[in-house]
Amino acid sequence: TWDPNQLTGDIAMALLDRAPSGVAPKPWNTASLNGLGGAPLRAIGYGTTGNNAGSGIKRTVDLTIRQLTNTKILLGDQVSRGVCHGDSGGPSFHTFGDGIERIIGVHSYTTDEMCLDGADSRVDAFQSFIQQWLTEKEAPTCSRDGRCVAGCTPVDLDCVCKVDGQCTAACPDLSLDPDCPADCAAN
Repeated sequence: TWDPNQLTGDIAMALLDRAPSGVAPKPWNTASLNGLGGAPLRAIGYGTTGNNAGSGIKRTVDLTIRQLTNTKILLGDQVSRGVCHGDSGGPSFHTFGDGIERIIGVHSYTTDEMCLDGADSRVDAFQSFIQQWLTEKEAPTCSRDGRCVAGCTPVDLDCVCKVDGQCTAACPDLSLDPDCPADCAAN
């Protein structure tokens, strides 16, 4: 729930009539970001460039995760780059060790007029809200959506890479199986 006094709970979901054509959706991150302070991220938005100039143009900026709180990613280099007015609701991405770029945050606010300091809402902190909404609004698919669909080719990873007390070769990528030790694939 959004609290404008504490600037918390700033995350929402929208249901489109149909999927946009020619757009491949990016996966969202479900793993904890704890320990990723200082890691790179890529922020995208259509906001201004500071002083309310230049809105409506899609821009990308490379930043770092300056600091993490339980629900926020503090970002912006506090010198020359950050997210700005009109970027709210846009995504921040991080490329994880498996080479997959995932949405890790949703732009929430900037703290200054030059847009050098701001924050995203962490999607991992709102995982239960997001998953409940997706379960209610979307049918399960053969892609990683947290729900198992039988008969997929190739097999739905949600069916074989899940919490079931077993680390097995049925999961083709053991780093995705929460039952496998972190060094399982390497060892």
